[in-house]
This record gives sequence, structure tokens and C-alpha cells, in this order.
Amino acid sequence: MEKWDLRFLELAKFIAQWSKDPNTKTGCVIVDDLRRVISVGYNGFPRGFTDDPAMYADRETKYRYVAHCDRNALDNAPCSVRGMTMYLTGNPCTECQKSIVQNGIARVVWRGPTRDFLNMPANFEMLRQAGIEMKEYNVD
Repeated sequence: MEKWDLRFLELAKFIAQWSKDPNTKTGCVIVDDLRRVISVGYNGFPRGFTDDPAMYADRETKYRYVAHCDRNALDNAPCSVRGMTMYLTGNPCTECQKSIVQNGIARVVWRGPTRDFLNMPANFEMLRQAGIEMKEYNVD
């Protein structure tokens, strides 16, 4: 494992702890080619929503409104992230893969093992077709 990949995966794990979701905490770091952190994100409700624990406890509400960490990092980036690397605490779902492709991320690195999400198989076809490099590390 490359030491920089491990460092940024550890940073994503740290950022995941900022999530108010008591059950699922995910984190993301977007890094440029000079290893500068450009953006971070964690899973949670969009701005303006209250972080009411009851809303996180209601699965239907949670799944309808929570923004994933990768989408938050992309949405909060202060500049174009084209050509950059995204580090995640877990693999991206197919909905987030769409945003990853559209924003021009060149490389996606995540902590394994790869998981399938609700009705979203983790086949990574979008990332493959877009020529995005993928790397999974099984680290604890």
C-alpha cells in the first residue's frame, strides 16, 4: 500500500466521525496531484436540515435525505476537482459514481471490502467506462 493512500484513507476515516448519523459514518477526502486536500465530506442531512436523531432513526427519512460523503465533498469543493483523487471510507454507490464521473475525478480509492447498496450493485461500470482508476485497500 502506498503510504499516501493510507494517510488519506485515515483522514477520511477521521472526517467520517463528524457525521451525526449514529449508525453509519462515512468520510471522503479529495486531493490534488500535489497531495493537497481540496475538499472533504461526510454523510449527513443537507444544509438547513436539523440533525434530529429521530430523523436518523427513521430509515425511510434517512435514506431519502442524507447526502453521501462523496457527494458532499464534490458539492463543497471550492474549485474544479477534474483530475484529482477521491479517498473514501467505503466504495461509492452508483448514484455517487455519476457525480464522480461528471466532476472528472481521475482516481477513486476506498477502504474495503466492497459493499453492495440497496438496489445499487457495486459493479463500477460507470467508473470503468469513464476511465477512472479504482483502488480498494482492505485495511482495519
